[in-house]
Amino acid sequence: MFNGCTSLKYLNVSNFKIDKVEKISHMFNECNNLIKLDLSSFKNNNIKDISYMFNGCHSLKELIINLKTDNVENMSHLFNDCPCLVNLDLTSFATNNVKDMSSMFSECEELKYLDLTSFDTIDVTNMSYMFANCQKLKKLNLFKFKVNKVKDMSFMFLNCDRLEKLDLSKFETDNVINMESMFEGCYNLKKIEISPSFRTDKVININNMFKNCGNLDNLPLENFNFKNVEKMDGMFFGCNKYLIKNILKSNKDIKMKAFEETETQDEKY
Repeated sequence: MFNGCTSLKYLNVSNFKIDKVEKISHMFNECNNLIKLDLSSFKNNNIKDISYMFNGCHSLKELIINLKTDNVENMSHLFNDCPCLVNLDLTSFATNNVKDMSSMFSECEELKYLDLTSFDTIDVTNMSYMFANCQKLKKLNLFKFKVNKVKDMSFMFLNCDRLEKLDLSKFETDNVINMESMFEGCYNLKKIEISPSFRTDKVININNMFKNCGNLDNLPLENFNFKNVEKMDGMFFGCNKYLIKNILKSNKDIKMKAFEETETQDEKY
């Protein structure tokens, strides 16, 4: 509706009635100069697609959003490339029917805090790039995330360089196929908590998975299964020598290419 309105700075939609609308994807896509947006009047239980809704809103600093998302299936690129957003209140979001969360918060470079404890991710199949380049995020609570159906986690935390700890102990990754560059560039990450349910049995691509995680001291790989892995290049490139030494000592299935530099195949754009 307002897709590509690059000169738009302010917009009053308080009188909008969207009761019967099912799709509002791309609604404010690339509204580059939009500074503030109040969508508290948007109330509709029929919406199924809100993908790319605020994608590329480069100047957006304040967003009041109270959407009814009970039936939404697609949240891909919802806040992608909103580099001025500092806070997001998503406590009203229902995500139990969402299947795609790829690039949902990617490129939100100023975002310092995210409360996703209310998120139900039981049906999500795609989380690729979900938090990529969220460079100011220091903490991320994903303890309630259910990822049983997720197939793609590639680039999920790419360049989240302020994160110091990630608790993924509840992640059950039985169906994941792609973990390429999942933690690449998280160079302040000191600890990743994973359990035996973090499995790699079906994973084909783990290229650059921990690339440049220079402060990671320990990595429990005991339950990693590399049987179906076809791509392992650069998996541990840029990790500290102590970690690499321990990995080499305890994992005979890891190829030497996993410790050599390789180009990141970023196909997002």
